[in-house]
Amino acid sequence: MTRHEIIDMIGVSGREWRLSGESVSPVMMAPNSTGLYETAVEPIYSEDVAYGERFEGVRYPSTTVVWTAQIGADLGRDPETWHSLYSDFRADLDYEDPVTIRYTSTDGVRTRKLRLEKEPKPFSVYNFEGRDPHLFTFGSIVLTMKTELPFYVGKTWTWEWKDENLAANGGSTWFPVSLNNPASVEAWKRFVVSDRAEWVFPDPSFGSKAYGRSVADRGRTTKPLKLGPGEGAKLDSHPDEQTVIAENDALVIARWGDDLLYPIPKGKKQDFIVRVNNCTNPDGARFRIEIPRWYLNPFSRPRITL
Repeated sequence: MTRHEIIDMIGVSGREWRLSGESVSPVMMAPNSTGLYETAVEPIYSEDVAYGERFEGVRYPSTTVVWTAQIGADLGRDPETWHSLYSDFRADLDYEDPVTIRYTSTDGVRTRKLRLEKEPKPFSVYNFEGRDPHLFTFGSIVLTMKTELPFYVGKTWTWEWKDENLAANGGSTWFPVSLNNPASVEAWKRFVVSDRAEWVFPDPSFGSKAYGRSVADRGRTTKPLKLGPGEGAKLDSHPDEQTVIAENDALVIARWGDDLLYPIPKGKKQDFIVRVNNCTNPDGARFRIEIPRWYLNPFSRPRITL
């Protein structure tokens, strides 16, 4: 357990810079760097009502983050040492390759990737700046950066199941799996399954109105996904990703005729059934579920207990 929240920046070179926390590097996050602590959110309202507006949901645009680093925060350095320090830090920021901001607290570790969006503004924050910074062996630099994924990413939750003797014991079975999300943003589940079997996955709506079947799909399951030899597969419910990728690149989704539709809402937890039938794999059947953890801020308590 840590006494403080710790913020580190992992630069494009892989070097770690302690910006805030128990032991601080010569580069520190300046006060009022509030952009590092929240996710941009845009509520969506419809005006197609008689009075006021109707709330329709929210969207999460890419977030512009403005923050300031103080370089040479411990002072007392000779000009050449400070020069190298500033040069190394500036070289660790890039417009193409992202840096990783890592937050560590009693809630665990969460990360966010940022790229430079605009040119940095050096030596412009404090009244004594604007002269040669080597005179003070100190300098501020204002950074305007941008995210692709706007969220703070925690450790992906995983759970595995296997039955090495399934083919010899009839080839069919079922088992419960937890669909859970203690984070503050909906989660898109992923499955990894072995070949030479038919798999039926849970894909409940959790009351979502996205497809107009919020009640009918509360217990939705997919059609059987039939996998032949070499067709062990990864499935991803995220709408921006390919749903099924087989190990041998076979187009199994074309013959599946189905899809994964629904995310797991924030603060939800419920057990559902996975079925595996007609397993002929002599090594049995294997299943893994992966649920990413996305958060709106770097420090927050779980919304449910696992």
